[in-house]
Amino acid sequence: MTFRERLSRPRTIMSSDDFAQAAADAWHQIHPDERTDALVVATRIQRAATLIGERLERALAGMGLGALGDYEALAALRRSPHGLTPGELATMLLVSGAGITGRLARLEAPGWIHKEPHATDGRSFVVSLTETGRRVADEAFAAVQAERARVVEPLGPDEVAELAETLRTLLVHLGDAPPPP
Repeated sequence: MTFRERLSRPRTIMSSDDFAQAAADAWHQIHPDERTDALVVATRIQRAATLIGERLERALAGMGLGALGDYEALAALRRSPHGLTPGELATMLLVSGAGITGRLARLEAPGWIHKEPHATDGRSFVVSLTETGRRVADEAFAAVQAERARVVEPLGPDEVAELAETLRTLLVHLGDAPPPP
């Protein structure tokens, strides 16, 4: 059964260990004319994101990366060989200027990043990884990839591909990703 087929199948037996469905059932009792399928999907996405984030943070804990956001900044810099401005990094990671300032301070303290004046904008600077930062980013990437593989382990390759496309469609709708070509 595909991911979409599972989503669309009617639920007649309610499971008390499915928080999203239990919440939808409770709301349906209060508002019987309201559809609750969007509540189930959004709640499951939010809970999965939280649980995945917790697993990734545990995988990174021994590397001196105290928060998943710090890893995300390190990883973004690793993928950008010419560095990024704090504004570019904030936009990429969907965080505020203050949020990126804190992340950069935490990455600068152990010597994982360095800042250079921006070539054309005297008010800004470019952040890039030091050699140590690149090494830490690569080690962290390996740990995160291993954990991500464990997250999708119960799904078959077709289900993973279908879920990835379904989530992409949702992200396009929400304005986070460009439409596919």
